Amino acid sequence: MKLLHLSSALAAASTVAAQGYEKLPGLVYATNNVTNITWVGEEHNGVEVFLGVQYGVDTCGENRFKPPVPVKLEPNTQHDARTPGPACPQPLGQWHPPLTLGNIQKTSEDCLNLNIWRPVMSRDTKDNFADGLPVMIWIHGGALWAGSNMEPSTDPSKMIVDAIPNSTYHLMFPVIHVAINYRLGVFGFAQSEALRKEGSENAGLRDQRLAIEWVIDNIGTFGGDKNNIIVAGQGSGALSATMQHLAYGGQKSLPIKSFVVQSGALEPGITGNYTINAMKAVVQYSGCNTTSDVNHPDAIKCLRSRPYQSLVNDSVPTYRDDGTHNLGDVWLPSVDSDFLPGPPSQLLKEGKFSAASFLIGWTDSEVPAVSFQIHEPDEVFKYVAGFITGIPYKEIEVINDLLKLYPVEEFTLSENLSSQFYRLSRIIRDAMTVCPSLYLAQAINKGPANVTDSTTQGSPVYLYHFNYTILEPAFERIGVPNLGKLRSSDIPFVFDTLDKYEQAGYASNFTVVDTDLAKRTTLSWSSFAASNGPTFPNTGTLQGWNAAYASNGTGLGQPIYPGGAEAWLNNTAIYVIGGPREGLSAIDGEWSYEELRVQRLRERCNLLNSDKWVKYLQY
Repeated sequence: MKLLHLSSALAAASTVAAQGYEKLPGLVYATNNVTNITWVGEEHNGVEVFLGVQYGVDTCGENRFKPPVPVKLEPNTQHDARTPGPACPQPLGQWHPPLTLGNIQKTSEDCLNLNIWRPVMSRDTKDNFADGLPVMIWIHGGALWAGSNMEPSTDPSKMIVDAIPNSTYHLMFPVIHVAINYRLGVFGFAQSEALRKEGSENAGLRDQRLAIEWVIDNIGTFGGDKNNIIVAGQGSGALSATMQHLAYGGQKSLPIKSFVVQSGALEPGITGNYTINAMKAVVQYSGCNTTSDVNHPDAIKCLRSRPYQSLVNDSVPTYRDDGTHNLGDVWLPSVDSDFLPGPPSQLLKEGKFSAASFLIGWTDSEVPAVSFQIHEPDEVFKYVAGFITGIPYKEIEVINDLLKLYPVEEFTLSENLSSQFYRLSRIIRDAMTVCPSLYLAQAINKGPANVTDSTTQGSPVYLYHFNYTILEPAFERIGVPNLGKLRSSDIPFVFDTLDKYEQAGYASNFTVVDTDLAKRTTLSWSSFAASNGPTFPNTGTLQGWNAAYASNGTGLGQPIYPGGAEAWLNNTAIYVIGGPREGLSAIDGEWSYEELRVQRLRERCNLLNSDKWVKYLQY
């Protein structure tokens, strides 16, 4: 970690206003010293905030579906960054509360904007960074269908304040946080041969890429270090982070040091028909199929002529979060032979990516089976058959090979949910999230194919299993208790936003255990951004979190593995966050915690990550 005394990077950006403009009290300024372009923000409780910073031009009209166009600002201009920009087109209102807290009320196709949060720090801060602060770029989740960069549960303000050096911990991890908008649904992930020929598939991923490039080019103006960037996301935002790492098969890599992938490393269905079927439905609902099909340029021309709100309405029927519709994830990245030159599993297997460290994890329960009325074995079989659509009908009996690894006797019923429900939920969790996460982790550990030194290991990977939640009372109140630690249970702890859930009425009466876990978790994320490792001695981070694979060493300042590194060479280290037993656990064997050992991840993921089953899962 490059920590030096008296950095001027942040202080200079905080105090200089554009030449010719009066600096007003209560406002904060970030000025590019070359172009004399200034952004004007505000300070709130120790954090300086710049909202609605535009990185791409309006995507309406002929720009709809096309790759984004960078915004070009005139030199010697000042830009008000005190008001959030609009979200990208999507249905208005809330989306799956209490898992998210946002309430989208304003959308526009002119939505390619980002928000920047940076700490207020004094000039005499001794532990500042010489070349600017580390930068965490956050890609929001929402099934590539919903969400925005103003989601309250991921407000980074307390994460930033928690990481500022203080009297308790001399060495801390100040970080600049950037949250981006990108096109969603049909606007961002439309599929068509016509679009592929013009290089316009994966528009949403291309938006994200442009936002990252904007940060690299401009974050120095805000006091950030362009060479110390981490890309992070949760759910479909985590999937997006992985796609950014695999972009162009690693041939056009950006200087991204590391990635955080929470609950969504890879996505089953990418090479399937979910998205093209959704696209066909939109073409039909919009009346654009009268003279041509979805792959014809005339259909795309027709869709581009639709009012954006009409196109949103046309796409609403495509979102159904049931098992036969990939639990709602139907608008997916496309293998377009350009941005994504091959299936993600193939790119990982062939090492077509650049070196970067990863922090990857999941929650204990993740996404449950949507139907609570699962009671019989044949219902589980039918649900799995409808969910894993890549299994040919003549091979459908292979589902029994999977079910044998999940005997119902290993799952305990609750007062309102059956053992078969929990059995099915664990199968879906492993197939969608946990096993693809381990697939990604193993590829990163192996390293990119362009490393010719056979003695060189891949990049460090840190794995976690989140085993705590504050959301159970909220689900009890709406009549569905006993769902466990669902996806997003980690969010209030990663961002230390317990108060946001209290303000929304979903949680209250937090204990010392709750608040302490939030502080330690958020500091570990900041530590990973600053030091490339989630544990740092004598600080408030989670302690003893070693790399997942002992062959890659224990990381900066970390203790040795329990029993010595040699005992872990054929095992995988997963850090259990929260719950009755917190700390580093092996995936199985002598050094594993009961919480992980009973999940039988080695044998279950050996099946689900086999070539045959990855083909069935279609990623």
